[in-house]
Amino acid sequence: RILVEEGAARERFSPDAMQDIGLLGTEDILSRLLMDLSFEGLGRLLAAELPKAGIPSAIVSVFEPAAEGGGQGALRPLCAYCRAGPLPELREAYPADRLFPPGFPMPEGPADFVALSLRHGEEDYGFAILEMGAPSSGLGYEAIARQIGSVLKGILIQDERRAALEALNEANRRLYGLARRDELTGLLNRRGFMEEAARAVDSAKRLGEPCALFFMDMDDLKKINDSHGHDAGDEALRALSSVLVESFRSTDAVGRGTRPA
Repeated sequence: RILVEEGAARERFSPDAMQDIGLLGTEDILSRLLMDLSFEGLGRLLAAELPKAGIPSAIVSVFEPAAEGGGQGALRPLCAYCRAGPLPELREAYPADRLFPPGFPMPEGPADFVALSLRHGEEDYGFAILEMGAPSSGLGYEAIARQIGSVLKGILIQDERRAALEALNEANRRLYGLARRDELTGLLNRRGFMEEAARAVDSAKRLGEPCALFFMDMDDLKKINDSHGHDAGDEALRALSSVLVESFRSTDAVGRGTRPA
């Protein structure tokens, strides 16, 4: 009896039969999401394409990032529609122990829903609650959930890579700034000053305007160091640097040069 039922199921869910009920094509549609890896793009495409697959109503939600202490306490809808049409107002997070978000209009009369976990490997990303059309096909709905889970995994990987790239760029910007700044005073060092001065000269040449270079030396710094210590000498340099920064425009290049040893 088991073998007979398995053979009948295979015949019922053959590629030709699956194409007739519109679910096989949905896998191809969802695979196009790889070209728009974003939660917004996923929600838009699901709302547009799932009804075409014969799913009268659906709510697809993902877990909110876990708060301190762990756990998955809330879901946020990506896609929500019923037989009457899309429900764009359903975007607020709701408790994860509820199947449907508050305000979701249930169909009038009998309706069968299937609840599927959106997973990739051992990771859970949320739930898909799909109203079963006629004829119903658990295998087809599971395929849809697997596709959505795979796309969610791709979105999260992309977000992680984007965040890592932004952190790397920010670190590089900080390192570049440190390489151009004098550690004691925060003014441009020799390298940074020469770069900014070259830009100022080029700009003046293009505009036909003059530019000026002010040079000053701090006298008796060695006496301050010898009499009061190097900490006092450093403080004197920082005080002079503050005066210079306040005296010039923010667009001017103010630097500190050190004499070769």
